[in-house]
Amino acid sequence: MPLSTLESNLSDLNPTTSLVVFCQSGSRAQQAANLFTKGGFNQVHVFPEGMDYLSLHSKTRLEYPRIQHLWSIDRQFRFALGILIAVGLFGKVFVSEWFLIIPTIICAGLIFTSLINRCYFRSFIALLPWNQNNIAT
Repeated sequence: MPLSTLESNLSDLNPTTSLVVFCQSGSRAQQAANLFTKGGFNQVHVFPEGMDYLSLHSKTRLEYPRIQHLWSIDRQFRFALGILIAVGLFGKVFVSEWFLIIPTIICAGLIFTSLINRCYFRSFIALLPWNQNNIAT
């Protein structure tokens, strides 16, 4: 999981899981470990040398798993909200005033989820089939 998206995706991860954090050279691993610890994860272990160290000192060739480049959960969430708001606004203009209920509900939902610091729509997006193996959320 990229360090840039880690903090926004902590709620999707299980804090009771034991984690080993590493990066290419070892410098970002400690930053990630600090974010995990701040997020309530207790079993965080840092591999400080990084993948460069393993490449130099390993007798076998290291192979990186192929990462499928999917949109992050946050990006999918923002896209879905944008589509819903557009449907509401275009529906209001071309169909009926009642379509304004869609952006109104989204507005109220965003305020509510900010207050409770939990977003169930975002959690639903994380459960969609194409996100099941997307560890880079």
